[in-house]
Amino acid sequence: MSIIKAFLACFSTYSRIPMPRVDLDSNDMKYSFVFFPFIGAVIGIIQYLLYVLAYEFSLPRFILAIVSAVVPILITGGIHIDGYMDTMDAFSSFGNKEKKLQIMKDPHAGAFAVIYLLVYEMLYVACIYMMSDKGIILFSMSFILSRILSGIAVCTLKNAKSDGMLHSVSENSAKDQVFFVLVLMFILAIVYLCTLNLVPGIVTGLTLISMFFIYKRKCYKALDGTTGDTAGYYLCMMELVMAFIAAIVSVI
Repeated sequence: MSIIKAFLACFSTYSRIPMPRVDLDSNDMKYSFVFFPFIGAVIGIIQYLLYVLAYEFSLPRFILAIVSAVVPILITGGIHIDGYMDTMDAFSSFGNKEKKLQIMKDPHAGAFAVIYLLVYEMLYVACIYMMSDKGIILFSMSFILSRILSGIAVCTLKNAKSDGMLHSVSENSAKDQVFFVLVLMFILAIVYLCTLNLVPGIVTGLTLISMFFIYKRKCYKALDGTTGDTAGYYLCMMELVMAFIAAIVSVI
């Protein structure tokens, strides 16, 4: 069935979770992004279980923070972090659109990529370190919500290039149907967060919507569209911001 193949295609592309090998064609990719948030659900469940186990066995909070920061990289193979680093390299340059796209293609990591990765991970670990029972659900949900919004971006924003992985996925997607399902997922996820804690749920929803339009404006201004690398950057930034919100919720 195409739906099962779409599921396998999504997990095979965007995670390192072992999947059966199947032959895929363009029709099998139409609904693959519907399952993108499911990868986030796997990461979120692991994060929640790690938190429970750490406190059950009184593990040092700093160790928990380090391990939790590593989990998404291990599950995804670092594909989104790679995009974040390439994008930070490109956005930190003073070049035009062509120059920025050329920097993103370069397989070597520039100085700005390394600097901003260190900044990102230090902030991320600090946010997790501050987290308590009040913030762990929001933190676990961040991996689902970031992938929902990332999928919506793929369905609605134009591509800066006429080739590449993002262009291929976007062109082969049933955008209208995928967009509808992802928007429904987003609404249900925010409603769920609001039932747990109204104010953080509303703040999270409004923040993520604002970030969507900020991301769109930034990419359109710098590149006249989005790329696979900027998609990884966008996902990482959403997860960092949601970790920050979860940390704030934990201490107030």
